[in-house]
Amino acid sequence: MRLDVTPSPRQIFTVLGVIFTSSATPVIAASDPATIRTSMSWYTTISVQRPVPDSPLNPDNSVVGIDSHIGAIDIRPNLKLDSGNFQIVARPQLKTSTSKSTVNKIESSEHPRSSGRWTEAYGVLTASNKVLVSYGLQNYQWGAAETLNPSNRIFHETVDSKGIMSVVQGRQIARANLSWTKHLTTVLMSETEQANDTPTFRADETFQTRALMKHEINWNSGADYLGMVYGAPEKGSPWIGEYFNISLFDGLTLYGDASQQRNSEAWYPVFETSSQAPTQKVVQLRQSKLFDQKTYTIAVGGLRYSFEGGSDLRVE
Repeated sequence: MRLDVTPSPRQIFTVLGVIFTSSATPVIAASDPATIRTSMSWYTTISVQRPVPDSPLNPDNSVVGIDSHIGAIDIRPNLKLDSGNFQIVARPQLKTSTSKSTVNKIESSEHPRSSGRWTEAYGVLTASNKVLVSYGLQNYQWGAAETLNPSNRIFHETVDSKGIMSVVQGRQIARANLSWTKHLTTVLMSETEQANDTPTFRADETFQTRALMKHEINWNSGADYLGMVYGAPEKGSPWIGEYFNISLFDGLTLYGDASQQRNSEAWYPVFETSSQAPTQKVVQLRQSKLFDQKTYTIAVGGLRYSFEGGSDLRVE
């Protein structure tokens, strides 16, 4: 498999944006007044941790200083301004916590902390009955897999980053959604700049814009779908992706998500001669496959059974 055509994210976004708008039917401006809808979620958590007292790496908790008692309040307002064909969505997150730790068998004083951030803040314009355009800090993902989402290289949400209190941090995204028919849609998406509070996914990675084009066909009232993705970073190799969700029988679905890219940007262990001991070799982590011509695949697949009460049982 070869992926030789590498248009820039701006070229993809510009060309398809022209196609979208040229095929659109204008929407008549709504005469209804603007409405504001608000809601809020409030979470209170208490956790207790017991550091291992005889740990050789952290004796009596003197090195790491792990908190033993933590109490936290997490407030998540949800604000939406709707003026017909234009909407503004804002979702801040406010957190405050206090904790105690025991170091060298002495209980320390309380450690109060407070923080606030925007998880999402974006505007949405319904340009026509087929075209929707949005820009801002937003969370946009797809597929049924929980472990990871290989076809989406803008969001790197893996199973390790998910928990009962986890919140996905939005990315600064320009997005256009086109509904060709009831069952066929296209999404054009580009990460335009680095958002605050987003951790680096890969060591020594510097931010660069990414753009992708996603086509999806659905049936069975939207419960089943099949999608194809083509994406490219500002620099580096493009990727292609596929995802699907198919109902086998009532309550049981088969799903998958995969991507393919020529070469690999991951870090691999390699044996190298030590500069201090030329006769010995040591293991170092290197991006040793950056220039490979081989195509690498990342894939996840699973089965999910949905119970009537809303719970899921899945194997991935």
